[in-house]
Amino acid sequence: MRPCNQGHLDCMCGPYSIINGVRLITNNCEIRNVDQSEKLFLYLLKTLREKRLLYRVLTRGTSKPMLVSLLDETRVWVSKELGVQMNYSIPFHRLTNVPARYVRESITQHLSERNTSVIARVIRPYDHWTVISASRQKQFVLADSDGLSHIAHRNWGTIKGQVSKRYLISPTGIFHISAGPDAR
Repeated sequence: MRPCNQGHLDCMCGPYSIINGVRLITNNCEIRNVDQSEKLFLYLLKTLREKRLLYRVLTRGTSKPMLVSLLDETRVWVSKELGVQMNYSIPFHRLTNVPARYVRESITQHLSERNTSVIARVIRPYDHWTVISASRQKQFVLADSDGLSHIAHRNWGTIKGQVSKRYLISPTGIFHISAGPDAR
């Protein structure tokens, strides 16, 4: 699956990560269709506008609380439009100093199940929301709105003091996304 690309809207990686994550968990549904992806994008924009957050997202990006709010709205949309029960969890909520090994194990375990994806906040080299679609022996495979295709395991860490790592992934910014049975 080719991920939806954010183009020049640099600060829209949060909403795009939701769209790409949902496209992965609804593997056999219409969301893989460009029209449904566009409908979800417009729904997320409308939600941001109604919450008076659109300008903030466009200029400063998506915070974790905003992403949680958008995921809650997306869960309702996916149920109504696609008849799919979408679930998410934040396995390291409020846990900042989690070793990379535990984060990798958690992501790998989650992605071993069907109809799953992981939204992850990468905080270095720049603050960015991405989607992990698979965990391989040597790398995470991404469905990224900014064109990043993978992150080698040797190149990322979770502790801010790890200056030797090219990428830092925030443990508190890991969201396990999954699709359950028909919600209708």
